Amino acid sequence: MRWLLLCFLGSLTFSVVAQSRIAMEANCTFVRGYLSAFYCPVVLQHYYIKSGVSWGNFGRDFVSVNPVGTDPANAAVSPYHAMNRFSDSLMLEGFFSRNNGISIETGMGRFWELTQIHTIRIDFQLKWYAMEDRIGAFYIHNNDPEGDFQLMRFKIWHFGLSIGPEVFHAIRVSPRLTVYYGLKLPFLFALNSADYQNQSYEMPTKGLRPNLTLGLSCALGKKQSAEK
Repeated sequence: MRWLLLCFLGSLTFSVVAQSRIAMEANCTFVRGYLSAFYCPVVLQHYYIKSGVSWGNFGRDFVSVNPVGTDPANAAVSPYHAMNRFSDSLMLEGFFSRNNGISIETGMGRFWELTQIHTIRIDFQLKWYAMEDRIGAFYIHNNDPEGDFQLMRFKIWHFGLSIGPEVFHAIRVSPRLTVYYGLKLPFLFALNSADYQNQSYEMPTKGLRPNLTLGLSCALGKKQSAEK
């Protein structure tokens, strides 16, 4: 993660233009939070491209697998291959997961200058995720379905994509600095791999995952005619 961030920040020294900004932002919901860093050059009047990295917690939740009966052959499976190695005596009942990782993203947006102070921005972003899922899995004994659970812990990597709009209100606080807040609406898709096979039930890193955002951006170069 550190080398990705260093490469991203280092690339700014080679691509600074008159109408460009760098931005840092915090994104959160009640159950997750992550940080982002971006480079945003204006490419046409009122249009800009946006690229950057994010890192932190992308989701956490408890998932009920709902096993069928007490026969391991009929047990419902989880998305994680390592959790589906049922013995003759145990079945998976459910699991909780915390998903930490990084994302690399790119997109395009448009801004509208309402006044010299206030600006509205709308982005459309595509993101690629690499996440380490820290999992606690609960198993029950086939011969005692009403008995105690057995807890097992796993660390498993999986990958995903998201696509969706973002909308922000920016407030200029100085000729170079702008504070902004807004809402991100990424729709996440899990990518299948040898260790992870997408399942139909709800997961913390699948589906629509709105985020509230608070950020600070700084203009680069000397020209300040296009603020966003």
